Amino acid sequence: MSRLVGNGMDYSDAAELHRLARAGVSWIDAAALLGENNLLRARQAEASGYISSASASYRYAAACFRFGQSTLYFDDNTKRALYKQALDAFTAGSALDHPRTEKIEIDVGDAILSGWLLRPAAVSKFPVVMIFGGADGWREEYHSGAKYLIERGLGAFLVDGPGQGETRILREHYLRAPSERAYAGVADFLAARSFVTSVGIWGNSLGGTFAARTAAICPTIAACCVNGGAATPIEVLDRFPRFIDRICAMMGQRDHERARALMTELAVDKQAGGIRCPLLVIHGGEDRIFSLANGLSIYENALSRDKSAVVWDDGDHCIYNRSHEKHSRIADWFATILSASSMGAASVEHHIKG
Repeated sequence: MSRLVGNGMDYSDAAELHRLARAGVSWIDAAALLGENNLLRARQAEASGYISSASASYRYAAACFRFGQSTLYFDDNTKRALYKQALDAFTAGSALDHPRTEKIEIDVGDAILSGWLLRPAAVSKFPVVMIFGGADGWREEYHSGAKYLIERGLGAFLVDGPGQGETRILREHYLRAPSERAYAGVADFLAARSFVTSVGIWGNSLGGTFAARTAAICPTIAACCVNGGAATPIEVLDRFPRFIDRICAMMGQRDHERARALMTELAVDKQAGGIRCPLLVIHGGEDRIFSLANGLSIYENALSRDKSAVVWDDGDHCIYNRSHEKHSRIADWFATILSASSMGAASVEHHIKG
C-alpha cells in the first residue's frame, strides 16, 4: 500500500485495488478498471476546462495501469498493452502541465533513451536531477518525488535506462551489461543544454546501484543520491530467489545463470572509490530487498568529501512508508548541494522513528 500511494496512486484507488483483489478479482483486471475510471474523470474534467483536476486524474490513471502491469515479469501482450495505457495517460497529463512537461529522446550510442523533463516555473536556468528506478519501478513512478524538486526551483528528468520502461517495452533495448555509460550519456546531454546549470542523479532500489556506478565514472554528475540501493545487488537473489525472473526480464532472456552473472558484475565495491561528488545514501532498517549494511557500504567506500547517510530504523525498501519525509529530505539536499559551491564535512545521521 505504501509504495502505491507514495509513488503516484490515489489512496482510494490503492484501497479499492486491495479490496477487489481480496474479493477474487485479478490484480491486473482490478487495476485496469480503476485506470479506466480515472481516465473517464480526467476527460470529463478536461472537457469542462478543469485542467488541474484533469491532469491529476490522468496521472492517477497512469499509476493504476502502471502498477497493474508491474505484477507481470515478462513482456507479453497484456503487459505491453497495460504499459502503453499507462504511458498514454501520463502523456495526456503532461500535456496539461504548466510549464509543460517535455518528452526528450537521447541517443547514447547503442540505444535511444527517452525521458520527461519537468521544469520549475519562472526560472530560466536551473539544475536538473536525473531520476530512475530499478527492476520494476520505472520513470513515471517517480513523478511524485520529482515534484518536490520542482517546488524548490530545480528541474527533474525522469528517464528509463536499458531494461526499463519505454526503453525495454517499446524499443526492446535490454540490460545486457552494466548501464552506467548510458546514464552518463544522458547526464552529458543534459549538461550541454543552455538552461541547465548542473546535473544530479537520483537512483532508487537497483537504480541506486546504477546511480552509484554512474557517479563513479561520470565527472558531469555534481551530486548523487542512492535510495535503497546496494553495493552487492546479488544479495536480493539469495533473499528472494524468484526475483531472478525480474532480472531476466530486464535482460530480455530467461537464463538464470546469465542473470546471476550480471548481478554479480553490477557490484559497486570496486567502483565506489571513484565516487567523489557529494553523496547522499538513504536506507531503511527494515528493508527486505537490500540489507542496511549492503546499502551503507556505498557510503562507507565512497571518497566524497561531502557525504551523508540517512537511516530510518522502521523504513521499508526505498522508504515507501515515509514518503513525504524521504522526498523532502532528498529534495532539500539536492537544492542545497546543487546551488552551493563549497563542500562540507562527512556525516552519518540515524533517524529513529517510533
